[in-house]
Amino acid sequence: MIEERYRIPKTVAIERTIFTENFVTGKDILHIGIGGAIHDLKLKSKFLSSDISNWFHSRISLRAKSIVTLELEQDNIDKFESQVPGEYICGDITDNNITKSINRKFDLIIFTEIIEHLDCYHSALGNIQNLLNPGGQLLISTINAFNIFMFMKLARRYESNHIEHTAYFSYITLNRLLSMNDFSIKEFYFSYDHPKSLFKRIVKLSLMRVFPQYSQGILLIAESSR
Repeated sequence: MIEERYRIPKTVAIERTIFTENFVTGKDILHIGIGGAIHDLKLKSKFLSSDISNWFHSRISLRAKSIVTLELEQDNIDKFESQVPGEYICGDITDNNITKSINRKFDLIIFTEIIEHLDCYHSALGNIQNLLNPGGQLLISTINAFNIFMFMKLARRYESNHIEHTAYFSYITLNRLLSMNDFSIKEFYFSYDHPKSLFKRIVKLSLMRVFPQYSQGILLIAESSR
């Protein structure tokens, strides 16, 4: 018999970008991290030469009431700020002085596909606490540690991962990390990015609808418990 503390809440798999677009509508938001890479020059070059019109950051910026973007890499900011409206700040969410640089609070902070790149979760989540308005929310997404599509590739001794990731998360580990940093989960979903090919759409979406716990990612909404 499964102990209740190990049971994953019953939920569904949602498309990450569409869900976030709807969730940010009409809100004052902080978006942490545009995307791309830092040390992997091949990935960084590919990102900087890509069309940004349909990028996640571009899409949510059109729906938010206002948007401030915190980005670690200045060349990423240079690429976006001429085409995508909003305020851009070059800085690190784990920096002890970053709240002074931003100098305002937000209804909603978007922290998607970033936490798995960090080496200091406590500093990042502490800063996020201090950047939220009372009653504000944190939308966080990351890779699902039990993503079945990664396990399939392991059969060929191939680890399907970003070369700059530092960790995998599950519902239980992410819930534990957030509670240690005075956050509580209010909504929880499994998530995916829309597959580009017809074959992948048929196979992946069908599987994730039936068994959402094997989806690509995890997405949740958290609030401060202080």
